[in-house]
Amino acid sequence: MLDTQPDTRLEPPHQGTWRQPRSAPQPSSAFWVVAQTHPQAERWACENLHRRGYRTYLPLLAVQRRDRATHRMMHTVLVPLFPGYLFVNLSPADPWSPVRNAPGIASILMACGRPEQVGQGLVEELQATEGARTIPKKIPRSDWTPGNACRVHHGAWQHHDAVVIHLEGTTGVRVAVPLFGGMREMTVPVEWLEAR
Repeated sequence: MLDTQPDTRLEPPHQGTWRQPRSAPQPSSAFWVVAQTHPQAERWACENLHRRGYRTYLPLLAVQRRDRATHRMMHTVLVPLFPGYLFVNLSPADPWSPVRNAPGIASILMACGRPEQVGQGLVEELQATEGARTIPKKIPRSDWTPGNACRVHHGAWQHHDAVVIHLEGTTGVRVAVPLFGGMREMTVPVEWLEAR
C-alpha cells in the first residue's frame, strides 16, 4: 500500500510497495524468495510481513480503469505487476515458517523443501525500473525498455504476464515470468510481446 503520510519507523518507501525496517541491517548473504498470496491480498500480505519484521517488495504497475459510477471517467490505479505474488527478503538464519503462516500468504514457492531463491539481481532490476511502470502508456513493439510490463501473446508461454529485464539485440527481449513455482527468465522474440 502506498503511504499517504510519512511513517517514522520506516525508510522512505520505494515507488512501489517496498519496505525495510530501519533497524534491520541488510545481510550480504540475504536472498529474495517469492510468496504467493491469496487473491487480491498482495498489499495486505505485504503489510503483515512487514509488521513481522520482514523486508518485502511488491512491484506495482499503473493502469487505466473505468470509474464504477461514471463509466466515461478513467482513473489511473496502481496494481500488482505479478498478481498474486510478492517478494520477501530472507537470510539463511531467518525462519521462513512465519512468512508462510502470515495473514494473506497462501504459500512460498519452494524447491527441494526450501524456499526457492530468486535469480541474483532480478528484484534489484525490478526496483530500479519501477518508475517506468508508473505512467500507463501504449508501447510500440520496437520501444521496449527494461521495467516495461508486458504479456506474452504467442508461443508456449501465451497469456503469461511478464516484465522486460534486458534487450537482446533488436529481435529478442529477456523477460521475467512467474512460472513453474518460481520467477523464470527467458528470451522471447520482440513480436511475441504486447503491453499491459
